[in-house]
Parts: sequence; C-alpha cells; structure tokens
Amino acid sequence: MNLYRIVGVTIILLLAFGCVSSQKDNLVAKANDSNETKEFVKADVKDNAVLENESVSENLVNNTEMDVKENEGIDLDNKTEELAENETQKPVNDTKNEINNGTKISEIKITICKVIYDPPGKEPDDEMIRICNSGDTWINISEWALSDGEGTYIIPQNTVVQSNSSWEIFGRAYNPTGDAKRLYLANKDECLVLLTNKKEEVDRKCW
Repeated sequence: MNLYRIVGVTIILLLAFGCVSSQKDNLVAKANDSNETKEFVKADVKDNAVLENESVSENLVNNTEMDVKENEGIDLDNKTEELAENETQKPVNDTKNEINNGTKISEIKITICKVIYDPPGKEPDDEMIRICNSGDTWINISEWALSDGEGTYIIPQNTVVQSNSSWEIFGRAYNPTGDAKRLYLANKDECLVLLTNKKEEVDRKCW
C-alpha cells in the first residue's frame, strides 16, 4: 500500500514539474518575441529617420539649385539692362570720337551762323552766339571751344546739335561776371572761332 502511494506521489510530482517547465519555456519564448519586436521597431524607426534625412537633403539641394538659377536669371536681366543703357548712351560719346578720329573737319556741316555782338541791351549779358548744323546727322559738340583770341568758353558736356537744327548761348552764360579777360565780343574788328576739343578749327565769323 505504501508503495502505491509512493508511486502516485512521484507521478504527481513529475506532472507538476512538467507543467512548471512548460510555463517557463513559454515565458522565455514570449520574452524573446518581445525583444525581437523591439529590435524590429528600432530598426524601422532608424530606417525612416535615414529616409527622412535623405529627403530633406535632396530638398535642400533642389532648393539651392533653384535659388542659384533664379539669381543667375536676375544677374542676366541686370546685365541685359546695363547693356541696353550703354547702347543708348553710346552714340553721344561715339559721335565726338568719330569726328575727332577719321572724319575730316571739312565734312562737318557745323557753322557759326549768327552772332549778336552789339545787342541793344546790356553787354555782354545780351550777346548771343548761334551754332547751326546743316548736316543729316546730329553732332556732339561737348568740350568744343568758342574763342575770340583773348577769352575762351568751353561748351559743356552732353551738348548736341541735332541735324538741321541749332544751338545758341548768351553772354550771361559764357561770361556771367562780365570779365574782359573771358569771352567778351567787341563791336568791331573781332573774330569768333569755333574749335573742336583737339583745337581744330571748324568755323570762324569776323566783323
């Protein structure tokens, strides 16, 4: 009878030990699965972070390229405007250079067409000199000179005489102080000479 009890107790202990071992294995398996899940989540987060960084880098590169292209476009526009302005201003300067470099003075149709040397009003304020251009093209007379042999007046920059037109100046402008040592027209025995900026005589008027 005691033997049966001993065998029964032994069987119960073995069964109990088997249940405990099985539960332990299940717990270990669940723990491993949980660790694997965590590692997978970490890897997935890391991959997503890499992808986001690559996307941000690509966007920065694209934006930088667009900014560079836009800036290049602005620079080109500015250069185009500057070239256009230079081309617009070029003829005035070039006309003077062409006259002094290659064009014969005899071909320039610029003359002193009128002189009021003895005005009814105050002298020299009301004296007047008129320069006429009978040619087909306008002429730049900037820095040309009007001289009576004693005084000289330099014509200001950007002074242009259009074709078939004239330019005139009064004594109050070429001699505002009435200085006898400056350009001051005598009422007789006088000559007025028009010179280029290279001192080449273009025309003269005597009375």
